[in-house]
Amino acid sequence: MSFISVSPLTLVLGGVVAILACVVLLVHLRSRSAKKGQNFKSLPGPRGLPVLGASHIIGRFKNHWDAFSALRKQYGDIYGVTLGSRRCVVVSNMAFIKEVLVAKCHEFANRPDFLRFHAIFRGDRNLSIALCDWSDKQKVRREMAFPFMHPRVSTLDGSRMNNIIMFELQQLVSSLSKVQNQSLLTRPFLLITTANIFYQYICSKRFSENDATFLKTVEIYDLVFRELFQGYAIDFMPWLKMFNGQRLQELKDLAKNVSKVTESVIKEHEHGIDHNKPRDLVDIYLSYLKDNENNKESSLTQEDVDVIIEDLIGGHSVLGNLWLWGLYLLAANPEVRKNIREEVARVTCGVRAPSMEDRKNMPYTEATTLELLRVIASPIIPHVATTDTNINGYKIEKNTMVMFNTFDINMDPQLWNEPRKFEPLRFVNSSGNVFKPDYFIPFGAGKRTCLGDGLVKATLFLGLSTLLQNFEITLPEGFPEPDMYDIPGLVVPRSEIRLVFRRLESEQSTMICMS
Repeated sequence: MSFISVSPLTLVLGGVVAILACVVLLVHLRSRSAKKGQNFKSLPGPRGLPVLGASHIIGRFKNHWDAFSALRKQYGDIYGVTLGSRRCVVVSNMAFIKEVLVAKCHEFANRPDFLRFHAIFRGDRNLSIALCDWSDKQKVRREMAFPFMHPRVSTLDGSRMNNIIMFELQQLVSSLSKVQNQSLLTRPFLLITTANIFYQYICSKRFSENDATFLKTVEIYDLVFRELFQGYAIDFMPWLKMFNGQRLQELKDLAKNVSKVTESVIKEHEHGIDHNKPRDLVDIYLSYLKDNENNKESSLTQEDVDVIIEDLIGGHSVLGNLWLWGLYLLAANPEVRKNIREEVARVTCGVRAPSMEDRKNMPYTEATTLELLRVIASPIIPHVATTDTNINGYKIEKNTMVMFNTFDINMDPQLWNEPRKFEPLRFVNSSGNVFKPDYFIPFGAGKRTCLGDGLVKATLFLGLSTLLQNFEITLPEGFPEPDMYDIPGLVVPRSEIRLVFRRLESEQSTMICMS
């Protein structure tokens, strides 16, 4: 065997080339690393334990909002926390929140992949319009629904929304009048009202208050709503499914019952639909399916439509619980009730019910709805990073879940004067007009804002003004007042709230108007 001879000069040149190649490779790798965010700052945050992450730290507190607030004091406005096997980031600064929701919305467009979400939505959370990852399909179905769910007051849809809400509120007034002066469990009355508002506006379907199937559906929606706004260990440690499979199956069974009702309502539409004159959102989606039935590139299916409608109608549970909390707070604030009642009387002279047209002339009532949303706002659904990115220079890896500590922002004394005080006038400026600061986003921001916020705000405004026009609302004797230091920022009342409704004479409103 012989060896190839190599001159010293060749060895030197070869060494130089090898060194240059290594330098080029290192520069390239560092460039790629920088693009992936390796030069960004690392997030502060508590150290976790194997398997549990920092779940044991969160578990020490009464609720996760208290935990987030405590960790904020220690680590700042943005910090990382591992919960089980999931990387999470908690953001408590409005500038950072808007960076996620607006400026970098495409980089944080997905949702958490929780087993509960799949269980509720037929085994695939991407069928949901609220809990899906972002996709072309999601873009299409949101664009179709958004104008319908946010109509101007002067449009046909706006007028229809107003009339439906006013009609259902008169039914509620009638029902409450029959049980006045009693310590009343109020939640069922409000949920029935909000459910019929959503069903009528979205599906042109109204149910009787005595319909057993309807009442069961409303109850199930409320149970599912509570599930969605709770945090469970199984969300962050999916392996716990082997111990909690029964609960997931229960959720699937509950959701199936709701689906049957939704599919039945949609089926009714197919018989009387005029594809050139859609009556409601169901008609809009069914017409789209018909127009694209031979289009292989169309992304929507009948199942998509069924779940979209089911999902949007579920917003009535959010509204019903928010409304209940609001009435509870107003029952403990007689001065606020008095101011709303006087404003309603001045606008209506006691001879008609308030309408959405009155909203512009009722700044105090409008401000009260905003104050309720500040105090009782539901949390913004977490977002998930679609790619390696950053928040304010802090490295965020793909699939990291971002949670928004809006409760801290809504109760920050540097942003709000006496934040633990219920004060609607904080939303009224010196000119007497309603003012919303840019750090107040009760329905989120960016391309994934709540689709049902228009219907929620309209019903809340008319609901408060109509009920206070007709009733004095107080707490039963001995019933505890709401604790402004203990409201967790969630729309789910933790115990049954009782209220007393006493019917007012119409002459009282007329006297206020005349004065």
